[in-house]
Amino acid sequence: MITIAIVEDDKKSAKILQDYILRYSEEKQEPLAVECFENGLNFISDYKASCDIALMDIEMPHMNGLDTARKLREFDSQIPLIFITNMAQYAINGYEVQALDFMVKPIEYFNFSLKLDKAIRICKKLHGYQIYVPSEQGTVKIDIADLIYIESAKHYLYLHTSKETFRLRSTMGDFIAQLPTGRFSCCSKSFCVNLEWISRYQGNSVFVNGKELSISRSYKKTFIDQMTMYINRGGN
Repeated sequence: MITIAIVEDDKKSAKILQDYILRYSEEKQEPLAVECFENGLNFISDYKASCDIALMDIEMPHMNGLDTARKLREFDSQIPLIFITNMAQYAINGYEVQALDFMVKPIEYFNFSLKLDKAIRICKKLHGYQIYVPSEQGTVKIDIADLIYIESAKHYLYLHTSKETFRLRSTMGDFIAQLPTGRFSCCSKSFCVNLEWISRYQGNSVFVNGKELSISRSYKKTFIDQMTMYINRGGN
């Protein structure tokens, strides 16, 4: 799940951004989390590497957005940063801190959505689609590209990768909510497949990495539709 930091001293503006993020998440089916900071000092002092994107007001008390961004770049050179401002000329200096873009208040949702699209694409490339999983073997980092399929059985999930299998106590729904939209699809109640690993589909079976998995009747149409869509857009 991608976490977006809102650094904004104006509560009304911060609320608008939160509402836009929620709307975007629902429309795009992209799981997003939000952390809000009232000023740059709080953001820097409480900064966590778990923040993936920063939406930052330029005009703030104590420490303005540009100074905050300069501090941020001292320990995080990659996080996509979008400035928010009342006047476009204030954003010109954004190149100094490698700002991705800027938005001028009042912010319209369509413009916001386009800018967030760009930030999320960059974020996913930077992180390489990795997730941390609390398995029985301890917390492990799994590359999404290496996760072949997920199996659900007796209150446990089995994460089958190209190298080994990890077991954890969770539900299928909770786990797949962490995964990139459009990359995985459930072929039954028990199996969720990484569409990139499908080698063959025949009748009521799908083959992944030499393993045959059954496609249940109630899941078949959705699974085939999602698989076809994935292939048509070039597997990404």
